Amino acid sequence: MCIRDRNYPGTPTTGDPIDGSDSAEALPDVRVLHAGTTTNADGQVVSSGGRVLSVVARGANLDVARARAYHCLLYTSPSPRDRTRSRMPSSA
Repeated sequence: MCIRDRNYPGTPTTGDPIDGSDSAEALPDVRVLHAGTTTNADGQVVSSGGRVLSVVARGANLDVARARAYHCLLYTSPSPRDRTRSRMPSSA
């Protein structure tokens, strides 16, 4: 799953704090890949571009892996309603 800036693909907002990516990465079978992020003067991770984070998860099947990746949204901020996500269609 790719977490994108709310203005993507337009001019991105920058400097939005991103909390919780370390907690999400600590979950089993999950990897959080930083793309459009940087650290500010205080050392906090903040947004710096359109495609901010990617979350990759493994599971017994695609549905389990997808659910695990989406669960990571509970750990990261800004809140999910302030972000858009690239996603695959559910497996039928």
